Amino acid sequence: MIKVIASLLLICGLALSQSPWSNCGGANDLFQIKTLYFSPNPPIIGQNVTIVMSGSLSQTITSGNLQLVLQYYEIWWHTVLNTNIDICTVDPSVSCPFNAGPYSFKYSLPIPTTVDGETVPSGDYRGTAVFTTGQTQIACVNYNIELDS
Repeated sequence: MIKVIASLLLICGLALSQSPWSNCGGANDLFQIKTLYFSPNPPIIGQNVTIVMSGSLSQTITSGNLQLVLQYYEIWWHTVLNTNIDICTVDPSVSCPFNAGPYSFKYSLPIPTTVDGETVPSGDYRGTAVFTTGQTQIACVNYNIELDS
């Protein structure tokens, strides 16, 4: 699942404030996130960022979806990404089914300098990642990030 969250960061990467992410899920979520961190901190445009997440999955997941929303702040919040991803196809080394139990994932990816011919700007970003299987929420993460150049 960490590579799914890493997909959120493909456009902008993460940088630390006190805690750049919060759990927007609840006690009934199937995946209870214990830790989520990244390095370097703050991430730098044009370099790799490594994301590490750990937690516990309460039941086996055979399929699922990730809805990603990413916004960039320039006078007001602009949506730069709103997409859905099949969680079973994101990470070739960890595929469905995801069996119940503890998980720790580590993933590195480059932070691009351009996206669709546009320079990736430094600045404030926010977003949400909602993982679901059918109508059941697996996990939810809100994040607020600052990307450095």
